[in-house]
Order: sequence, then C-alpha cells, then structure tokens
Amino acid sequence: MRALPKPEAKIALFSDRDGAIGTATVGSDGRWTLRANKILRKGSHKITARAIDRAGNLSPISTALDLQILTVDLSIDRTSLAEGGTAILTATLAAVSTQDVTVNLALSGTASSADYTLPTSIVIRAGQLTGTAQISGVEDFFAEGAETLVVDVLSVENAVETERSRSRQR
Repeated sequence: MRALPKPEAKIALFSDRDGAIGTATVGSDGRWTLRANKILRKGSHKITARAIDRAGNLSPISTALDLQILTVDLSIDRTSLAEGGTAILTATLAAVSTQDVTVNLALSGTASSADYTLPTSIVIRAGQLTGTAQISGVEDFFAEGAETLVVDVLSVENAVETERSRSRQR
C-alpha cells in the first residue's frame, strides 16, 4: 500500500551526494512541484523524499530514485578557420544517455552569417557520448581582416551545459 501526502504537507527531497535539495507544499489535489534550491553536481545521485504533515508527523524516507546528472561540453578541432576551410564542433556528454540530447547553439562575433555555415544545434544520439557539427568558412573573395565567430550554448535538452562558449577566428 502506498500513502499519498495530505494537502498542505511539506515534501523534502534529498540527494545522497548533495544533501537537501529543497521543499515543496502539497496542493489540495495531492500534487506538488519542487524547484531545487541548489544545482546538483554532475554524476549519479540517489534521491529520497520525506513528508511532514501539518501536525509535524514525519513519513518514512522513500525508496531511493537513481538520478544521473548529464553534462555536455563543447570543443572544436582547430583555433583558426580560413575561407573555404572547415572545423568540427563536438558536443560531448559526461556519460551516455538513454535519450537524445540536443545542444542548441547561439552564434555571435564579428563574422557575419554570410562568412560561415553551421547548423543551429547538435544532436547527441541516445547511447552515444558525442555529436558533431561542421563549421565551414565561406569563400567570398572579399579581402577581410580576422573575424571572430563565438559559438555559445543557448540551451540543452536532456542534459546540462558545463562550458559557455568557444570562439573561432577567421
């Protein structure tokens, strides 16, 4: 038999590695949502919960839920890219995921979008550690000085970013 917490009870979540994660109040419908008050370290965690009702009665500690915090990092295979040249941008997970991970990219810098081609995201397929995208410098026959392309992680689906940006000179 499984008991559900009563409305207005407090639910506290804990990580075996990072301690208290946060608390939430149970709604009148028996549901609760918790926004963590800390960022959990990457790697494996065992998450447990405990309820306390309005009278101060504590529930038993729940069975642990295994949680893996996946992180993704960006790297590039060269620091300079000439017109007509290519470079490979790699997104690498800290551990294999059972779901596809999408790394959405934000692009900025002094180079215009006419100076290069690059997809707006990299997908790391389930079961893989890396995904790649090719940056191609467009040969436009204009005499230009060095330009910079900054590739930044805009958002990540099904993982957490670890590094913010990488820049390339053209």
